[in-house]
Amino acid sequence: MDEFWGITILLFIILTIFVAFVVRIMTYYKKYHLERHEKTRLSDRLAELKSGDIILFIGHTHGLTNSLFTSDLFTHSGMVVRDGDQLFLSEATVDSQPDPSTGEEEPMVQASQLSPLLPRLKQYPGMMFLMRLQNPLTEAQKETLLDRADVVTPYPTLFQMLKAICRLNTHTYSRHCMQHVAWLLDELRLTPKPLARTGDTMLEMGFFRTSRAVTTLSGKPLGYDGENMYGPIRELLYDLDVCD
Repeated sequence: MDEFWGITILLFIILTIFVAFVVRIMTYYKKYHLERHEKTRLSDRLAELKSGDIILFIGHTHGLTNSLFTSDLFTHSGMVVRDGDQLFLSEATVDSQPDPSTGEEEPMVQASQLSPLLPRLKQYPGMMFLMRLQNPLTEAQKETLLDRADVVTPYPTLFQMLKAICRLNTHTYSRHCMQHVAWLLDELRLTPKPLARTGDTMLEMGFFRTSRAVTTLSGKPLGYDGENMYGPIRELLYDLDVCD
């Protein structure tokens, strides 16, 4: 009898987990399968891109992290950094990208880094989206971003992700892409107003909740006084060399 009930309970737990996964994935599909964003061409926005703007991405392949844990449509993010006429993307990644000289896929550093923006957008295997900051950063904020943008922090390991499932934060020594952007926003004092007023940060929202916190920033007042905000998300079409 004991063995029978043990097996029954184990099968019940497995079935419950399976049903929860299926429901979660179906909910994700219903939420996003018809979602659309207004399109804009990169050539029309290039001169307007500024430090603090956020680029969101959706990869060609779907990761279960999104449908099961974050419930987020976007799979990657980075923050634009303008240094004079040069544009960069501050991001944390485990991606690979083609080597310009050989065309072969080369792994990128599994950590936060500063990437040249245009090659990154051209080579990204998926869709890109722009979330523009309404007002330019102050000079102090620009200096802060230039100082923080290339700070190297390791990308979370699988073990750290499992710790996060158990609600153990690892953001003090590793950060994924959404956490990296959240950290930059906190450092720029662009934390959403309700959090800023209570002295909380986006980064402290946790491994999974941080993702939606970043990708739903549009229209939310930022900073203690709510003096800035992000505009609506636009799908960004790379068209700089369509005639090549």
